[in-house]
Amino acid sequence: MRRRITPRRTGRGRAGYFFVAGYALLLLAFGVFPTGYAFYLSLTNDRGQFTGLNQFVKVVQDYRFVPAFTHMLIYLVMWLVTLVVVVVLTAVVLRGRVRPGTSALFRFLYYIPGALAGVASVLVWLFMLDPDVSPVSWLLNAMGMKTFAAVLAPGNLPLILMLIAFWTGAGGWMVVMYGALNNIPDEVLEAARMDGAGPGAPPGTSRSR
Repeated sequence: MRRRITPRRTGRGRAGYFFVAGYALLLLAFGVFPTGYAFYLSLTNDRGQFTGLNQFVKVVQDYRFVPAFTHMLIYLVMWLVTLVVVVVLTAVVLRGRVRPGTSALFRFLYYIPGALAGVASVLVWLFMLDPDVSPVSWLLNAMGMKTFAAVLAPGNLPLILMLIAFWTGAGGWMVVMYGALNNIPDEVLEAARMDGAGPGAPPGTSRSR
């Protein structure tokens, strides 16, 4: 009867745990533990007494809850629609209508905002939204926003936050979408052209039908 040979755990395998350990510690320290502590605070009052779901009930009954939730929905809808439409159209144009060298330059420029640190992005947008120093102050003034406080009015926040989120995240998604389009086999593209697909063809049309 042969003895079953089990592979020895090598130093290379232990090195993987060493590299993961750093991320795991940071995840626990700045992700799991703060989330658990926040959940504990949500179930207690300022004296540490357990109150159950009373804190959540107070939040829902607060007069600011519905406007805040409405602003969140407006921001989410504007951000998703703008992100999907602009990212897809830009990726398609860069792949099909722009020369490879120029396309690489544009993809690099689009990706720069997402590579900036958070502090730098905040400073850029503080500069852009201040009518006194902004290079687009003429546009802000034309929209009736002549002071920084007028720009940051509660009704303008969904649009402003959407623009900031799009500016920081759209470049990375454009690169991802561009790479996904490049992974489509040429045979599939050729078959689609022979089947009647094209820039002006409405969705669902086909010559073979």
